[in-house]
Amino acid sequence: MPTLPAIRRVLFLAAAVLAAGCQLEPPAIFNPGDLDYQRARAHRYDPFPDPQAGPAIPEARPREFANPPPEASRARWQRVPPH
Repeated sequence: MPTLPAIRRVLFLAAAVLAAGCQLEPPAIFNPGDLDYQRARAHRYDPFPDPQAGPAIPEARPREFANPPPEASRARWQRVPPH
């Protein structure tokens, strides 16, 4: 019969594996990439507020991102896979 410390160790390891998730590579916190890569990623995921979602706030978006991607592009990037 397993002892209590052994059970705790197994539960801790299982929780650590579950907390790690399915990420295959570590996040790029300390090396986010060069400027072009960051700009392309920001354009793809568009972290700035959508001007159609509420009142217009012109200073909320940087000058380079004044025009958000069209809705069709955002829908294609955020599509849900079929069941």
